[in-house]
Amino acid sequence: MAEERVITVDGHLRVLPSEIRAENIVKIGAAVSLNLSFKDVTLRARKISTIGVVKSVFKGRSFQDYTLSFEEHEVIVRVWPDKIPVETMGWLVEGTPVLVYGMIREFNGVIYVSATLIKKVPETYFEVFKRQLVVDRELILRSITPTKT
Repeated sequence: MAEERVITVDGHLRVLPSEIRAENIVKIGAAVSLNLSFKDVTLRARKISTIGVVKSVFKGRSFQDYTLSFEEHEVIVRVWPDKIPVETMGWLVEGTPVLVYGMIREFNGVIYVSATLIKKVPETYFEVFKRQLVVDRELILRSITPTKT
């Protein structure tokens, strides 16, 4: 049986909200990673980027949660005021299409993206993101596959 190859991605791995789910989460101590199978490897990342349309907003005592929806899947994006000043987020309302960069986190069984950057994008960007996601993963795979000479 072939040994599973795990590739740690040291950068923001593009992921779809449908890929951010409990069975893809790995906790090693306090660190939380997202593990995604792609062809014959597992891509492991803590930093991710994802897309979606803001479906709802929840204001907690020390954070704000934005639920993003994309292709019938949802992901929570949590904004902490020490990372992104909440007072600058007035433009982020229900129906806004966004691109999010952040770290994958889990607390009390809730998986979320701790945002470091949120950018408004046109919804047409979603198709570009999906195409680039595949290109990125193919490139990672090619970079670790020995070439035959």
